[in-house]
Amino acid sequence: MKYYCMMVCFMITNLFVIGRDGRTILASKFGACNSLGNAEMVGGFVNAIYSFGMMLSGHDVSEIKLGSRLFYLSVGKLMFVIATDDADSKKYKYVIKTIERMFMELYGSDPEPLANADPARFEEFPEILISRGIVARNCGKFADCHECENNPKSLPLGEFERELQHITSSRKG
Repeated sequence: MKYYCMMVCFMITNLFVIGRDGRTILASKFGACNSLGNAEMVGGFVNAIYSFGMMLSGHDVSEIKLGSRLFYLSVGKLMFVIATDDADSKKYKYVIKTIERMFMELYGSDPEPLANADPARFEEFPEILISRGIVARNCGKFADCHECENNPKSLPLGEFERELQHITSSRKG
């Protein structure tokens, strides 16, 4: 297995790996807190736009631009999609190919078992990308990033309730 290390974190907000049937098998949020939400919906949407573009043009679709958001695609045995706000297509086309190679080397190159696999099988892949410097973890620097897991100002409701119960029970006892 080859090891890739970019040592540069690209401004990738999302990564999607989509099976040929359009099912999202991996969805990860990175970079800024403006990452895209519903993975299944975004994966299906990108897959539909890709299929429509192929039907109209007869050529491979490698980029989709929606406002300031760009999607770079690499379609082989699976569809790999990264979302970014950066328009440096040469750089991101290289990055998406690197991510695709890493994924296929780690998990195998037969698309059928991959496309039908439990998505939990791929949960560590985003951490591998972070450790190799290809992407950065959500920043957590802004107060309006309420759902960012790295924002120390946000506290999940369940954790908040447990902490509150602990405080009230310690006062009673």
